[in-house]
Formats: sequence, C-alpha cells, structure tokens
Amino acid sequence: MNVLVTGAGGFSGRHLVKYLTAASSVQLFCTSLTPRENSNSLVCDLSKESAAARLIEQTMPDELYHLAGTRSN
Repeated sequence: MNVLVTGAGGFSGRHLVKYLTAASSVQLFCTSLTPRENSNSLVCDLSKESAAARLIEQTMPDELYHLAGTRSN
C-alpha cells in the first residue's frame, strides 16, 4: 500500500511517519518544501497545482495524510 504524508517533518507528521514506518506493508512517501538532510522526502511546493498533480501521479497513494501547513511571508 502506498501512503503519502505531506508535512512529515512537522510535529504530528513526525509521529505519524514513525507509526507508519513500523508497518512493513507500507510504501511510505513524504514531502518537504526544501531538501532535508538524512531524509528521503520528496521536495514539492504543494501551493503549485502542477507540482501537487505530479506528486500524486508519481506516488499513486492509496492513502494520503495532508499535514502540511501554509507558509507565512
């Protein structure tokens, strides 16, 4: 099962990723706005519709947990 978690580096996201990582039947995909050290997160600006569509096409998630917040300027 493919699972996509946006905002995986946030408070809730970190706990969810830890829980999902323990499930051996899960192919886990996480997003980040910028590249992160020691992480296999996919870099994606979800505020751009085309980037979000590519992400869905690339990961084909069976489940999606959208925990990403908005960026304040």
